Amino acid sequence: MRTLLALAAVPFLGLLALCGCGEKEPPSEVATTIAGREGIAGSKEAIAEMARKKGVAGLKADLKSERSVVRMEAIAGLGTLKDNGEATKTLLEVANGNDLEDAYWGIIALGVQGAAEGKAALEKLAESPDAHRRAAVCLAIHEARDESLYPLLDTLVQDLDREVKGAATQMKAKIAAGGPRAE
Repeated sequence: MRTLLALAAVPFLGLLALCGCGEKEPPSEVATTIAGREGIAGSKEAIAEMARKKGVAGLKADLKSERSVVRMEAIAGLGTLKDNGEATKTLLEVANGNDLEDAYWGIIALGVQGAAEGKAALEKLAESPDAHRRAAVCLAIHEARDESLYPLLDTLVQDLDREVKGAATQMKAKIAAGGPRAE
């Protein structure tokens, strides 16, 4: 987890591409993912284009994949679909789901998407008993750049969990410095 926090300076979609590149799969399968084809360069645009082409139904199908990089690209793709209630609903399901890694990325994608329902979910998830989800909320707030969510970072900086406290501290500093975000 420390690695993920250290990489928080990398925009969300670029980090997503980086995470998928190390999977041990046949080259033909890796080439079917955006991370496998393009690496970090150009991945934001490629993921947004993939999301537009596949639509929510296609991305939901990808969420069932056994390959984590396919699921993460689908989650990131859902986050690029602004003003799309079905995409938001799907992200909420992922963020509240049983798979903690998918939930982590789903929470961050809610921040990228910026829907009102996502904002309400972030406020609720900031109180989650799961520290990994609370840490993801910190990154989501950074991605959302919604000043009404900033007080949550002030609360999360006081969290007893080191992962959460570190993420909140780092995101507060990035926001103050005008650090990069996914968009």
